Amino acid sequence: MNKKAGITKINIACSVLLQLTVIAGGIVIPRIILTLFGSEVNGLVSSVNQFLNYIQLVEGGLGGVVMAALYKPLHDKDMKSVSEIYCHSAHFFRQIGFIYIAYLVILAIVYPLLVNTGFGYFYSVALIVVLGVNLAVQYFLSVSYRLLLNADRKVYVVTLIQSVINILNVASAVFCFYFFKDLLFIKIISALIFLIQPVVFSVYVKKHYPIENNLPLKKGVLSQRWVAFGNNFAYFVHRNTDIVVLTVFSTLSTVSVYSVYMMVVIALRGVIEAVSTAFVPSFGKALAGGDREELAKTFDIYEFVVQISSYVLFSCCLILIVPFVMIYTMGINDADYYQPVFAVLIVIAEFICGIREPFIRAASAAAMFKKVAPHAFIEAALNIMISLILIGKYGIAGVAVGTIVAMVYRMIAQMVLVGKGILHRSMAKSALRTVVLVIVLLGTYFLFGWFGPNGIESIGAWIVYAVITFVIQCIVAAMLGMILYRNAMTSCFKKREK
Repeated sequence: MNKKAGITKINIACSVLLQLTVIAGGIVIPRIILTLFGSEVNGLVSSVNQFLNYIQLVEGGLGGVVMAALYKPLHDKDMKSVSEIYCHSAHFFRQIGFIYIAYLVILAIVYPLLVNTGFGYFYSVALIVVLGVNLAVQYFLSVSYRLLLNADRKVYVVTLIQSVINILNVASAVFCFYFFKDLLFIKIISALIFLIQPVVFSVYVKKHYPIENNLPLKKGVLSQRWVAFGNNFAYFVHRNTDIVVLTVFSTLSTVSVYSVYMMVVIALRGVIEAVSTAFVPSFGKALAGGDREELAKTFDIYEFVVQISSYVLFSCCLILIVPFVMIYTMGINDADYYQPVFAVLIVIAEFICGIREPFIRAASAAAMFKKVAPHAFIEAALNIMISLILIGKYGIAGVAVGTIVAMVYRMIAQMVLVGKGILHRSMAKSALRTVVLVIVLLGTYFLFGWFGPNGIESIGAWIVYAVITFVIQCIVAAMLGMILYRNAMTSCFKKREK
């Protein structure tokens, strides 16, 4: 096996491991909050975290620019250029950090005045500050290190460190559940645990990379940073439209229902993004190498792996999510968690998100930020307008429709951009594959609905049903792979180092 393929597989394995720890945390911690404090408080935490997730748009925006800029100097082993890019990224993140702190302070003061949190004002302020500090620790103190390691195809280093931190975080939450039944205390312990992460990254990078930290900042090193920031701001608005609209026009109990379903699909989305992240450095290296044939082959394999993985995960999710949520929320009767229509719509939306992932990441790796910008803002605008129009009549399902329409538009736009600007070929086959995958996904869902069990009321029965569903969908996925991705599938399993 070639070194390149071997590293990619290790990166994928470690990325999936990370997502398993994220899924564990995403299941255990909300359940603890639901059990101890109820749906209103779970909805509060979900709502506040969505408002605070502004920090993620910063990494996603500048992160794409930084990684795109790093591929070539890392490929050429030009450490001076690597140092210049690193210094610029660290400087920019510090600037954004100050903006984020100001935003956090305003949010902490204003949010408890506008939303009935169920806690006293000052307790709510403290909770929001702690949640914000927790996110800031994860991002601003370690993001430059992580971007450097990811661009250098050392995704496995990043994900293993994060996996350990996540395991510690879940363990601490379980400990607090039994001994310290206070939400603020649980979140403070979590923030302290995540402080370990930037320290470990710093030690590793300083040991393995001769980075010059005090180089003067040159103009043009990260010239597209604000364009990328704007793109990701639009993406952030699109991603957080649903929960913001629900917070303003609905109740925190509805937000809790939304967040429980999203807990499942976000976990699966994370797995797809993890697989995608593991592929991106290899695609970036192919871009830097300038070999168009190698680039096309790499993208075809990338598209095959991500899209077939998306089919398997989200086809299973579509079938299993409602019975899982009903078992997960058993005994919690302060909100209606039975929402099959919303479940179908939001899973389809996230499946489309998985399908389009290679096209989003490819455009970012090729630094096509200016060309992507208009489509990113149109996507956000579509989601907002449709969600606002439909929420009054259709409630939680209405915001899901807005998400689907926006994602379909962006997927089509990205296919066209990547086809014309990177691969220089028609994307008709990719579009046809997408249509077939969606049809098969819905077809298997209805078949399972007709022939599957009428009710699943225990976790044991659900696990058995999940295993059967997973096996069947893997068989279907293998057939789809042979029909729709034959060449890429063959290359994926036969590729060797030159």
